[in-house]
Amino acid sequence: MLLLLTILAYILILWIELPRLIKNRWYKEMVVFGILFALAVFLSMAQYYQLPIFNPFTAIIPLFEK
Repeated sequence: MLLLLTILAYILILWIELPRLIKNRWYKEMVVFGILFALAVFLSMAQYYQLPIFNPFTAIIPLFEK
């Protein structure tokens, strides 16, 4: 059920945002939107399927510890 709601939310976002980008011929913005959108879909699906995701803060924390 949660997966279906997530997919519907992403379809709604595309339905709202994509026509405006196409109408105004904002192709560079469409590429950035597509990249960020694909990243968001990947991260949410990885979260849903409980895949291990690299946390960059685990690599940064030892740099600040003394």
